[in-house]
Amino acid sequence: MECSRRRSIDFLATMLAVSGAYISSVHFMQNGERANLHPVVIPDQALISLEEVQSFEQQVEFPALPAQY
Repeated sequence: MECSRRRSIDFLATMLAVSGAYISSVHFMQNGERANLHPVVIPDQALISLEEVQSFEQQVEFPALPAQY
């Protein structure tokens, strides 16, 4: 009985260690990818906001200027 309990605890400890190592590796990999993408995202966001402003300006109807101008 004691041997079975010990094997269960060893198995649980091994699985916790393997799971923790896997989660940590994915976490650090994603942080690295995010750091590499960050310089690209900032200009893209500026471009998107510029396109939104231009789109809004096209939708707004400006009144015609008087003939004297």
